[in-house]
Amino acid sequence: MLFRSIGNRFYAFNIIDCLSNYYCTDVYPGKNDDYVIDFIIGAWSVMGIPLYLQVDNELSFKGSNRHPRTFGKLIKLCLYFGVEIVFVPESEPWRQGVIESFNNVYDKVFFRKQTFKDFDHLRKEAKVFGRFHNKNHRYTKIRGDTPENAHKRTGIKISQKLAKSLKRQIPFKNGKVSFMRLTNAKGEVRFFTEWFLVDTRLVHEYVKGTIFTKSNQLKFYYCNKLVKVLPYITNKY
Repeated sequence: MLFRSIGNRFYAFNIIDCLSNYYCTDVYPGKNDDYVIDFIIGAWSVMGIPLYLQVDNELSFKGSNRHPRTFGKLIKLCLYFGVEIVFVPESEPWRQGVIESFNNVYDKVFFRKQTFKDFDHLRKEAKVFGRFHNKNHRYTKIRGDTPENAHKRTGIKISQKLAKSLKRQIPFKNGKVSFMRLTNAKGEVRFFTEWFLVDTRLVHEYVKGTIFTKSNQLKFYYCNKLVKVLPYITNKY
């Protein structure tokens, strides 16, 4: 998932399924976590609930740097539905290659090709663009099919009642929160504002950190092998 600014006032939120290229979009006047939650709930209501959600390190996706072990609304929403959220390495936008590429299409094919009267007009036309893409665009990776035909909806259905409840308050549920990082010259990585020593032998190597909230542990993996386990207690509220 990724969003981009439109001028200085509007933000386009885009999410795409990497297997089918099924796509959802919406436009908001800001990028705070309430807008993020509104968008994700709306998108998952249409696309289905995934196993993983890959995002960049935007603060509104994580929570507060002042309270690094108190998760933000998006992380809590993922935990609630059993989705493993995965934060890509910092300052490496190419890790989001599929959505970055589609953002370029959104910009050149949709946004720069039309004149919008106001915010509501922009929002309406963005959704028209999304529906047109899903029904008509064909991809070689799905054997020339369209995203609408290739997409397989997963997960439980999010009712309007549940969506409304979650927008008010998201109960904490245990699960996994992961992040990919490149170690520094000391074999350390950073998540939120905290630094963790992984292994002095793993200098300038990519590792995956996974927080297991039920067991209060942070486990680091290198090439899919467990290399370090640390205590990690989250604020579960």
